[in-house]
Amino acid sequence: MRMTESNQSLSSADDNLNFQPNSKPKFSQRLAGGAIDVCLIFLFYWLCYFVTMNTPISTQYKVYQTQLTEIQDETKLSTGYGEAVYITAENENDYTGYLQYSDEEENVYVVVNVENVSDEIYASYVASLKANEQYKNLSFDHDLVNYGINVLCGTLSLGLFLLAIPLFNKRRATIGQLAAEEQLLSVRYEGKAHWYHVFFRFLFIYLLEGCLPFLFFGLYTFIAVPVIFLIVASLSKSGRTLHGLISGTKVIDKKTFTPLVEEEETEKND
Repeated sequence: MRMTESNQSLSSADDNLNFQPNSKPKFSQRLAGGAIDVCLIFLFYWLCYFVTMNTPISTQYKVYQTQLTEIQDETKLSTGYGEAVYITAENENDYTGYLQYSDEEENVYVVVNVENVSDEIYASYVASLKANEQYKNLSFDHDLVNYGINVLCGTLSLGLFLLAIPLFNKRRATIGQLAAEEQLLSVRYEGKAHWYHVFFRFLFIYLLEGCLPFLFFGLYTFIAVPVIFLIVASLSKSGRTLHGLISGTKVIDKKTFTPLVEEEETEKND
């Protein structure tokens, strides 16, 4: 009986330690909530990208892609890195994804890589492409349009999950944070975050932690940035990341939410 009472008192003491007012979430909460948000954002981004690539928005991107492939194929033939394979009834299904050409006799062929090509031939192919000014200009335009499409899809995905959804729930939380029992806190008022907190938080994440790193790291941004967030939030005493500092917010464990100022007062101050 004494052991039971002792265990209960220890458990009560642990609860008091774990539930300090407005304390940062546990690592497991951060991990679970972040994983849910990353998956949702990434899946919706791919859905937007798939739809975009099947609409007129992607027309110019596909034009650049075709022109780049034509130059690559021409260079392959001239350097010996590739060879022409003529399309027949027997092999037409094997080359459905290749760009097709016609010779002077209207015979259709595709360009395929030569197997077991020497390092010298491959080096000659790469050097020829690097020296081709038209290819370099087209590559720049192609990458620029592709980046614009990705930014558009990222805007829709991040805008939905990091802006719209937090604005329409009282905890100002994302779907992952809602599932992990987290909420967004205004550091200034030690109360629930307001709409402008959510907006500036989203804006900073979108521009400096989304668009900018995507320019250099591409799709790896979806993994690298959340991992950095998780590490910084876990190691810092307050649990705040850079976008939290800029927007005046921090993510807390919902169970520890203890407003130090009444919501009516914060509204008057606003």
